[in-house]
Amino acid sequence: MNATRSHCDYAAINEGLRLYAGGEAWAAHEAWESVWRDAVGPERAVLQAMIQTAAAVHKHRQGVSAGVLKNLEKALANLARANGRPSCLGLDLVGLEARLRRALAAAAAGAFSAPALADATGPDGFVYLHGFASSPSSFKASRIVPELRARGWSVATPDLNQDDFSSLTISRALRQIRRHLRDRTILIGSSLGGYLAALLQQNDHRVVATVLMAPAFDFVARLRERHGAATLEAWARDDAIEVDHYGYGRPASIRYELVIDAEKYPPRPALRVPTYVLQGRNDDVVPAAMVAETIATAPRNLVTYEEVEDDHALAETVDRAARASAAFGERFEFRSDAALTR
Repeated sequence: MNATRSHCDYAAINEGLRLYAGGEAWAAHEAWESVWRDAVGPERAVLQAMIQTAAAVHKHRQGVSAGVLKNLEKALANLARANGRPSCLGLDLVGLEARLRRALAAAAAGAFSAPALADATGPDGFVYLHGFASSPSSFKASRIVPELRARGWSVATPDLNQDDFSSLTISRALRQIRRHLRDRTILIGSSLGGYLAALLQQNDHRVVATVLMAPAFDFVARLRERHGAATLEAWARDDAIEVDHYGYGRPASIRYELVIDAEKYPPRPALRVPTYVLQGRNDDVVPAAMVAETIATAPRNLVTYEEVEDDHALAETVDRAARASAAFGERFEFRSDAALTR
């Protein structure tokens, strides 16, 4: 099953990335320019920013400091023309802009160094989303992510804690995840990550399928039920409470803005893409009955719902989600970045 792919020549883009990483900035410039000539829209602006970044490195090696500054300024201006996209061509544009700004400041101070770019990119990728107060090194991630990478597929694992768990909100997490979306992306989410995946697939055409494990639909209701009315009142009054953070292995503070922000979003997003749902019957965090009720509203030919004898950790059955993820990759004929080389 195919979905719309970018018309950009990823093999040429990756050849340029290989040359750039190997110190051949001008050769990378030439490789990207061959793609840029036929590109349109945001892709054209991003490719031009990459070309100008390579030109800045080349000018630095020639000792032309004014050329370094001029090209970095042009590169930043072109990123601004990418319609505010957080990602494009499989590249994190937010991160790229930050690196270019640091390089520009360093160049102005006479201490320029070449800004890092991706090793390779492509139109297809997975994004794994961990749960609330968890991390990308969670048990489920450790069982799913390596298997997908072993098949050559790109898998991004954003840390939703962002070094500041206390200010986590649904909006912040969604912004962060969008930085990792490719032309065609399969989202894999556990608990809160499952809810975030369901929200994203509603209105981002780049999400072509989702794998949801104990998805935390009715997220605010789950918080109220888990912590109790008195705790929620104290949380709102004091602006923060401490929760057990399984990723940190210790309690961590979280602000009440999480609740305020979450109330802006639909508690049970309508599913519009092919989806596999794995739910434990003995889950005491996300009730199986609630998940089954939510899934029942989706078209039958769109969603596969599997309810198993397991709890919220899904320790005994997580391999089913790994197989479902790989099956989606095959169904959509996902290609590895390595396959898109010259």
